[in-house]
Amino acid sequence: MVIQIVSDIAFTQILGFPLVMWGGLTTAILFLSVFIIGVGLTTGKLNVPLKWHVRIAWLAMLFALVHAVIGVFLFI
Repeated sequence: MVIQIVSDIAFTQILGFPLVMWGGLTTAILFLSVFIIGVGLTTGKLNVPLKWHVRIAWLAMLFALVHAVIGVFLFI
């Protein structure tokens, strides 16, 4: 029953694409932004506080975990 609910939510269409795809895209964008901020901080080209780099990294990991759990539930 829980698997069916998660599957229904994951395949909910938003702008013609399933919600699980939007979650993956959001996760990829978050990880890309963490990478860009990290490189910018290392080279000195960005003046972003380190705490924002860490916060975005935690948010990206949370999104990745949720995205992975939903993906696993879809194949059970």
